[in-house]
Amino acid sequence: MKNITEDDDNDTDMITELNLVRDALENSQSQLADTDDKGMSETRYQNYAYVVENAPISVMITDAGGLITFVNPKFEEVTGYKLHEVVGKNPNILNSGETPEGAYNDLWKTIKAGNQWSGVFHNRRKDGALFWERAVITGIKNAQGEISHYIAIKEDITEVKEAHKKLEQERLRIIQHSKMAEIGLIAAGILHEVGNPLAAIRGLICDIKDSCALTGDGESSREMIAHQLDQVLSEVDRITCITMDISEFSYSNNAKADLLDINGLVDTTCRLIQYDKRWDRIELRVVLDPELPPVNAIKDYIIQVLINLFSNAVYAVEQVKGRKSEVQVSTFHDAENIYISIKDNGCGIKQENLPRIFDNFFTNKDQGKGTGIGLALCKSLIDSHQGTIEIQSKEGLETEVCISLPIHSDTEV
Repeated sequence: MKNITEDDDNDTDMITELNLVRDALENSQSQLADTDDKGMSETRYQNYAYVVENAPISVMITDAGGLITFVNPKFEEVTGYKLHEVVGKNPNILNSGETPEGAYNDLWKTIKAGNQWSGVFHNRRKDGALFWERAVITGIKNAQGEISHYIAIKEDITEVKEAHKKLEQERLRIIQHSKMAEIGLIAAGILHEVGNPLAAIRGLICDIKDSCALTGDGESSREMIAHQLDQVLSEVDRITCITMDISEFSYSNNAKADLLDINGLVDTTCRLIQYDKRWDRIELRVVLDPELPPVNAIKDYIIQVLINLFSNAVYAVEQVKGRKSEVQVSTFHDAENIYISIKDNGCGIKQENLPRIFDNFFTNKDQGKGTGIGLALCKSLIDSHQGTIEIQSKEGLETEVCISLPIHSDTEV
């Protein structure tokens, strides 16, 4: 399973480097075995050896049985092990126990079949410290075309991993801050909604007390009290629903991907944003595909995208006077993806601005009304799910944002 934070360009660079070194070593073996001019072959071999020993990335060579025959100085620097300490040893001396056993099984199955393997290890240095390595491993063939050795080119990506982790933590902080800011906007509406059932409950309890004091134990009396208690429970249920919506909206689950009901997230978000009084003047239509399949996604991220897009829709319709403001959110799917569409009949976007709409710090809003971060963040979050986000707009008429998320994905963080 591929981690969404991995850098595919770096993998390509390492594979290119590995292929060059492997081809050089195979060429050297062939020349030493087949050429009478030993001096020239040995000179070329020494040149290749010089390149390997001075490479800025770790190089490890094992025999066909998997025992180490050579490591370069960069390997010694990264791991803390010297060449004489590892020759004849199994590479599992670096095993920290953090890499799943299945990864090693897959590795050996792949390279023994003559194929190239690439992946990430969480290894342990000689001093016990853990570190991350991106590795590319393949076989080296002799003059007879048989695999005689295996070569691994490895890059220490510990700092990159830590930087990604800090970046992800900062992104989560921004997301959480944005969600709480949105709750601040709808707080007055929430207090009003909670205040109504609380007042009703207080009044109903007073009525029940009066009923108990003024009536006897007859059947009609019991029916009246039962009816009043049912009303109390109904109002309590209203408060419970409101608090559950707030809890689901504001809770952070540390960016863990789960199998999600997107319809449920859309429905919850729609209910909650309508506590914002701006939505009193907007007709919100919700059209959900009842057959929508679940997708593997990160709840906080999808909620944040919905919040930003609904906020943009509110702004857009507020800029237009003289017609009824409308926003429609709908979901649908095909064999490969589920889709979320948010469409408004607001002010639209100038055509010349559409190519830049996802750029950082670019905003289509009036000065002081937007930061230019919202849509850029939305695109980043959807990209991290291997999804897409597209915008179509007609200036002065409408804007539609369509998100796609793959039904079958390996999203993980």
